[in-house]
Amino acid sequence: VLPALNMSISTGTIDLGDLTAGVASVGSLFLEIGTNAKDGVSITARSQSGGLTNTDDGAVQINELTTDGVAENYTWASTINGTDDSSNGAYVAENTTGDALSAATEVSDNTTEYNVYTTNKAEATNLVDDVEFIVSATSTAETPAGEYEDFVTFTVTGNF
Repeated sequence: VLPALNMSISTGTIDLGDLTAGVASVGSLFLEIGTNAKDGVSITARSQSGGLTNTDDGAVQINELTTDGVAENYTWASTINGTDDSSNGAYVAENTTGDALSAATEVSDNTTEYNVYTTNKAEATNLVDDVEFIVSATSTAETPAGEYEDFVTFTVTGNF
């Protein structure tokens, strides 16, 4: 049997809209995994810029750091679907290993690999989204106006 590892993402963009000072703007996407990896899979996420970065001035970011003079909030979290895709009774899915996203986690660097989803057994692709990836940003009254973006790299590892 050849190894199989598939992932689909519900959308290529999370649009947080226009941020309002002091109010969290939240958006998400869904990930679906299918694999015959005996020991399951791991999905991690890494920010490519360490925050929501102003598209006109890369030194201005929305995150908890004050490098640009203002500290805001930029967090990631993940929520696992209560219905799993595995027929194996010993199957376990979690998001609490290492740098976990089971609770909102501040993102302020481009090196940390945050654990989005980990399983211990194979699972089918049955169009039931396995995990929701949630992004939240909160600006302040002093956050510079402009367009902001971050690109997220998801890494999926089959544990064959």
